[in-house]
Amino acid sequence: MKIVVLDDHPLILNFLQSEIQQILPEAQVLLFLEINPTLYYIKKNIVDFVICDLQIVTGKSLAVPTICYERKIPFMVFSSHTNKNIYDQLKKLKVVAYLSKAAQAIEITNGLIALFNNRQYFCSFTESLANHDPSVLSTDPIIATPKQTQILELLNSGFTQIEVSEKLSLSERTIYNHLAMARDKNDCQTTAELLRRYKFWN
Repeated sequence: MKIVVLDDHPLILNFLQSEIQQILPEAQVLLFLEINPTLYYIKKNIVDFVICDLQIVTGKSLAVPTICYERKIPFMVFSSHTNKNIYDQLKKLKVVAYLSKAAQAIEITNGLIALFNNRQYFCSFTESLANHDPSVLSTDPIIATPKQTQILELLNSGFTQIEVSEKLSLSERTIYNHLAMARDKNDCQTTAELLRRYKFWN
């Protein structure tokens, strides 16, 4: 039995490997730190189960859950990134178990057992997302023009708005206007919220 585990924190990988081996001592556990090698491995090999994070530094996305859905591989998401929007998308992708990294130890064990029995399981926190909580921030992909995307990419790289205006040879007012239009279009109250959503999908 092959179980793929993806997380960008080695300590989490080691923890999950230990938990899995207590439940399935004979399982072959394959650990990955990045999305692209994980996707490549899943495409080229027979995999029985997948456990993945969503917040991966080298590409935050639903790519791994999507390929699991396409290939009918039971999967569990173990992530600190939990909100109503992601909950809804994972339900559409037939997630078997969805756990917050803040879940209690017993919930993590129960989630793994549920995964290996292909039985749906949500920890208490992710289960609470079933009822929309307005305090939970949206993580919808943003809609942006090419220029707005360029500005967000520079901000994401650590440049200030003043530095962005200098790099793009645009006035600070123009940069401000581009960001204001992007905030309005995406129903974001602040540029920080707009940038948070941009970072998640890019």
